[in-house]
Amino acid sequence: MNRRKILLIEDNFTTLDIYKKTLEREGLRTISVTFGEEALFAAKAGKPDLILLDLLLPGSTSGLEALKEIKNEKGLSKIPVVVITNLHTEEKIAKQLGAVDYLVKTNTSLTEVVATVKKRLQIN
Repeated sequence: MNRRKILLIEDNFTTLDIYKKTLEREGLRTISVTFGEEALFAAKAGKPDLILLDLLLPGSTSGLEALKEIKNEKGLSKIPVVVITNLHTEEKIAKQLGAVDYLVKTNTSLTEVVATVKKRLQIN
């Protein structure tokens, strides 16, 4: 069983629960936070193998700001970050900040989310 760890940064509890259960069924461990302010701390403490990041987050730190903080932090900058959001307009900036993939929730099935995670973690 693969014990790779995914950090989920998502403020919608229903969506978070769906991602968490789906990824755990695939044998992955998950850590989750709902605020952008928690992202950097959770990434440092949890040492995830991949981060799934929503851009629309409550609080004072947006998803793009959290992405920038993570990518500027020594020891975290190489962790692949997959942005998964309902914003259609931020792909260019997210990729410039270091996101490896940009998924729009309304256009992406759970199967595609899992496939993207597995591809980035190089899991068959």
